[in-house]
Amino acid sequence: MVEPGGGAHTAAGSRAEATKGGVTSGMLVRLGLVLTIIVLLLASVRFARYDWAPIRLELIPDSVTREVSTDCTEQIGTYITDDGRIVEPVTVDDEQYMSMVAMYRGVERADLQSECIYRPYVSRFAQPWVASLLPFGEATSLAITNVVLMVAAVWAMLAALRAQRVSARTFVVVGTLFAVGWNTLMSSSVIMTDSGILAAMTFAWWLVASRRLWWALAFVAVAVPIRETVLLMAPVILAAGFAQARVRARSDGWPAAVRSGFGVFAVACVVIPLVALLAWGQFAPEADASWGSSPRLSLLISNALSPSLVAVVIAGFTLFLPALLYLIGRIRSDGWFDAVTEPAAVGFILVCALCVWVLASADLSPRFLWVGFPFAASMTADWLAQGHLGPLLERLAPERLVGADDRARAAG
Repeated sequence: MVEPGGGAHTAAGSRAEATKGGVTSGMLVRLGLVLTIIVLLLASVRFARYDWAPIRLELIPDSVTREVSTDCTEQIGTYITDDGRIVEPVTVDDEQYMSMVAMYRGVERADLQSECIYRPYVSRFAQPWVASLLPFGEATSLAITNVVLMVAAVWAMLAALRAQRVSARTFVVVGTLFAVGWNTLMSSSVIMTDSGILAAMTFAWWLVASRRLWWALAFVAVAVPIRETVLLMAPVILAAGFAQARVRARSDGWPAAVRSGFGVFAVACVVIPLVALLAWGQFAPEADASWGSSPRLSLLISNALSPSLVAVVIAGFTLFLPALLYLIGRIRSDGWFDAVTEPAAVGFILVCALCVWVLASADLSPRFLWVGFPFAASMTADWLAQGHLGPLLERLAPERLVGADDRARAAG
């Protein structure tokens, strides 16, 4: 990743304060507003599973029966919200999160529409709790929280790209690729919590890109109830601290770098997330059983042959492919250690490993790639900064759209 503190400087004074790498505050606001409108339009298609599109966009079984434990046999298919709306068909994720909203609204467990409440859903209680405060049915309330968090994720990513000091063209193209895509259409306003973890990961990444590492670590600790996946940010934050320590070590040696604070920071990156995970667990609803997620060869084969694989490719290739090419290029030019310890690369590799695990332990869905979008977007921006697809970028983001390029700004 381009060092947030580096890059070409623009004109001095107030203009320099308002511009980072060719991206002005005004440009960030304009693109943010445009992308917000586009996100809201895409999110409206599947908002709260009203699914007004003329074709069925997701293949969900009408009904599923699963014996989870001796006390829990789940019949999944239809959910009636407290405002009388019938949502069907639903997935186990839909049913669990709506049941948690109902539970926070005072519905007794025996009266919930799910037979039991399961791990890991109970640990993801932040969004259901917020949704329970809204004066709408469970599905609509969850959808509203998801849309708000999706929009927040877009603005956080734009802020992160600006902190990364990318060019104006790269800012427009990568910001758009982050905000507009298959996952935004399919998952940004449904009855799950994927927008929440995307927002949490992206906000934490913005703090890392802005070199606010202690703030990033504190935010991760606070964000654990959104979804435990946010803990993947801890190694990323540690990698960013290691990169700063290496700069100090080159001049003063590693003992001085460790004494200057990196040693304490490294310990904190391990201890604080673990303490947060245990502490927040005390506030989570008690689970009746665990929804199994152990790897199975049969599921791996099924996912490998699933039509959903096409959706995964559609959802991920625009950011994940350039990110992979950037990582390969870094390995060739700088060696594997420097390449894989770059903060964005650490996050990218961890998310790819998580997706391999998911491939064998859960039904395949492109939304699992979403948590890696902040890292993939950052690496894609760096890949484009190397001159790749230059003519295409000029056509996608012409000068009349982005204004003068960096050289023109510097000359001015």
